[in-house]
Amino acid sequence: MSAEPAAAEQPDVPLTFAWWETRTFPRLLPVFIVLSLAANAVAFFIFQVNTAPTATIPRPAPHVYLLSPSAPENAAFMNWLAAEDPALAAGQAEAPAQGLATATYLPSFGTTRTAARYLPREISAMPFPSGRDAMEVIRSATAEAPAPQKSLVAMAETKLSLSGGLAGRAWTTRPVIQAKSATPLGDAQFLLGVTPRGEVQYVFLQRPSGDSASAQTADAVAARALAAASLAPVEGEMAWGFASIAWGPEIYGNTPPKTAGVAGSAK
Repeated sequence: MSAEPAAAEQPDVPLTFAWWETRTFPRLLPVFIVLSLAANAVAFFIFQVNTAPTATIPRPAPHVYLLSPSAPENAAFMNWLAAEDPALAAGQAEAPAQGLATATYLPSFGTTRTAARYLPREISAMPFPSGRDAMEVIRSATAEAPAPQKSLVAMAETKLSLSGGLAGRAWTTRPVIQAKSATPLGDAQFLLGVTPRGEVQYVFLQRPSGDSASAQTADAVAARALAAASLAPVEGEMAWGFASIAWGPEIYGNTPPKTAGVAGSAK
């Protein structure tokens, strides 16, 4: 049996996407184009805008008014304008001065007061120190330093003197300074504020005895001793003065501590 009769016997089955059967010329497109042109033509004739003719008004010519002082109708206005002139209030009347002496200007730079110093024509060579031997420098660096002195004994006992506003004022209760130090101490100075009743109310350290720990301890002990002391009462207000301490041998442990000697006051 041949293949041709078998193909003729099969029925035609419609396809889902048979585009070659449904595709035709779009007849609606020319119709819509014609309708669009007709609508635009009708709208053009219906909605015509007629521009009205413009009318221009000529600009008036400028007027110039002259205020002449000679005209009687302008006299009042000119008088008011002259009275309101700001230059009258801002100006200052100057009266000529009579009998003033005329001073001639003498510039300060016109007179030479100090002669100028110039460099000498021949400058002498700068002297340089003579060089040191290398071994001498090494030996000086390796040399043993002398042992520090453990104590320094003063030649006099501890003295306490008053100066300033407290000079010559007697002590009613002398300060007892019990301090020890293993290092040399310098003279200390305190600023004292004493009430009229003689009480030492303020003690301020002005010059310390040194920077070591022993010096700071000695200054603290001296400040407490001065605060506990008292001076003779006087009339008036609070007096301010200085108390200077010159440390003696007892501060270094050579003699037992005792009441500090008072210089410049009643014994």
